[in-house]
Amino acid sequence: MANLGLYQVDRKGGSYRQLSPKPALKGALLYDHACFDILESWAQGASGVQCLDLVEGRVRYVHFGDVARRSVDGGELLRPLTGVVAFNAFAENIVRPVNEFERLLSMETNTIVAPSLLVYITPPTVRIVSALGARVTGIEVIGDELLLACNTMANSGRYDAQPIDAGYRTLLPIPTSVLESRPPPVRITVSGAQVEDKVFGEVPLAGYREPRLVVKSTKSNTLSVFEYDLSLPLQQAWRETEKVGIGRNVVELRGFGNAVVSFKLEEPDPKALIHIDLL
Repeated sequence: MANLGLYQVDRKGGSYRQLSPKPALKGALLYDHACFDILESWAQGASGVQCLDLVEGRVRYVHFGDVARRSVDGGELLRPLTGVVAFNAFAENIVRPVNEFERLLSMETNTIVAPSLLVYITPPTVRIVSALGARVTGIEVIGDELLLACNTMANSGRYDAQPIDAGYRTLLPIPTSVLESRPPPVRITVSGAQVEDKVFGEVPLAGYREPRLVVKSTKSNTLSVFEYDLSLPLQQAWRETEKVGIGRNVVELRGFGNAVVSFKLEEPDPKALIHIDLL
């Protein structure tokens, strides 16, 4: 961890100096500041923002504190991370867990619930523009193309790390016209054991004509549907409820228009199977 942090590099001479000892993954320019996340532990997630004042050369730190209170649908916020995509095909994996925490992570990381989804955000709207079979590690805009860096190998750690990169890497050009095209058909599948009675989903519906949720339930239950968007300032989600019976239950989502929706089962149903079909 000693060499992580923010660094300034002299492009002419190659010399460098550390500006902040706090590790960062992603950054962006905001007015006269270069702002980065604070990622001191991947298990904890981003804990704040560190901003370099490009005029004065000082770094300012803002910590999130209790991030759960920022949830618009009342759900927990676990390991908040910054990145390009909302869902990712096999991004992380643990093959040989050695404790209970790693066993839980192994179940989560070795279960692919959806393809990698490229999401286009134009507040207040969020729209899926591409579904991919590999994890996306970077994105740039060059001319009239989006250039995606892709890799089929998951990030491995501890005892699963290998000295070679066994993944297939590629640069995938996508025309920027995809931003105005109809979104691709997508199926997201999760088990009741994964979601328990926690909020899940956060699925953008913009552009889809026949979005629906299918719950194959083993018990009578109540499903909450939360509707919101990315209008600024953020507003609390609108909540509706649906009764769920034993067997196959179909909840049509057309009525939520271009919103983002998330879901929550009132009682855990570990043997349930849940599909989110976007058509």
